[in-house]
Amino acid sequence: EMRDLWGNLIHYSARFSGSPWVIMGDFNVSRYPSEHSGERPLLSSHMIEFERCIRKCEIEDLRIGHFFSWSNKRAGGGAVAKKIDRAMGNWCWFKEFSDFQAHFPPPRISDHSPCILPLQRSNFQGVRPFKYLNAWASHPSFLGLVKEVWLRRVEGSLLEVVGKKLRMLKPVLKELHRNFFKDPVSECANLKQDLIVHTEKQLLEKYYKASWVEESFLKQKARVQWLRLGD
Repeated sequence: EMRDLWGNLIHYSARFSGSPWVIMGDFNVSRYPSEHSGERPLLSSHMIEFERCIRKCEIEDLRIGHFFSWSNKRAGGGAVAKKIDRAMGNWCWFKEFSDFQAHFPPPRISDHSPCILPLQRSNFQGVRPFKYLNAWASHPSFLGLVKEVWLRRVEGSLLEVVGKKLRMLKPVLKELHRNFFKDPVSECANLKQDLIVHTEKQLLEKYYKASWVEESFLKQKARVQWLRLGD
């Protein structure tokens, strides 16, 4: 029955690969030995088949909160906990709805944690979401910084590894932004004013470079605003 389920998931994942979708529930099997508490068991054939299904479907976990989703409710040496309940989304889901995550609060009287997937975006206008700026690639240290992060050893599935490395790259690029691209519009305006007084070649080159950064920044900002209006 489990193999029939994996086969159906693979079939429908290919059929609807162009649309965002999520599957969630109790799969009754873990992906990795690390998803078992206590002494880790060996990788079983059931786990291998489940992981093969996940990779063919090109889906990955949406998870926040309690890691182990099931326990036998025992104490002491007989206590066992596993990750067998999951919510997983395909590539289109991560592309369009990456801010929607599945929450696993601690279980109460049940032996399973509830799985909650909110489908409404928050109206909180707090910290702006991270956004890549094309102008960063113009800095001489950009490729070196990215390569340094990408060569770090990270464990997990392919999508998990990519996600972890992208999260590690965020603070590096933010620091690059603070040091060299914090306010390109103001910098360009200041250099333009200095250019009126000073006509040295070196200052002129700085202005051209700052002008290019400003143009790239404003073009990307305008395109994002246009897309929002289009939506």
